[in-house]
Amino acid sequence: MEEEITVESLAPSKLLNYVRKDALVGFLTQQKNAEVEQRLRSSLGKSRINLKDMKKFLATKPDFIAALRKSQTGARAMDKYNQAVGRLRSIDRSKAAATRKVMSEPRRQFTGCLATRLKETDYQHCLDNYDQNEDYAAIELVPSALTQRGVHDRGDQATKDVLRTGLQAQMCHPV
Repeated sequence: MEEEITVESLAPSKLLNYVRKDALVGFLTQQKNAEVEQRLRSSLGKSRINLKDMKKFLATKPDFIAALRKSQTGARAMDKYNQAVGRLRSIDRSKAAATRKVMSEPRRQFTGCLATRLKETDYQHCLDNYDQNEDYAAIELVPSALTQRGVHDRGDQATKDVLRTGLQAQMCHPV
């Protein structure tokens, strides 16, 4: 039996995950927000502080988290969390598995196509520098357009049916 998660028991980082920047700045006030940004600039040595840095810092402040839990901002974040959990619980995982199975061969073919077009120097550069730029972590090699364009148009009827129902499910239940 799962224990019910409340605004008081939800992890601070998870609660903050559902707070938008404008709501966070409004909750903090402009002056406190500027103080936190300045403190983070000096401690992190960054000229620009992003929302992730700010939330990571604020999640470690018990007095801030206690105030957030009791506020309207915290209640709205908890509502968003509950909506996300509800969407995840209602997902039909059989369609996702079928889509993954259908997409395995096109993914291999797509990466094979890329591999034949890249030069040896490109591979060497990536081997030497893959961990030098944090933006690389957010880039996916196989684009979502492959599902929508290439395979959907070229596949057999069973493939098209699986992908069409999978895409419809994604549109009805966006994550």
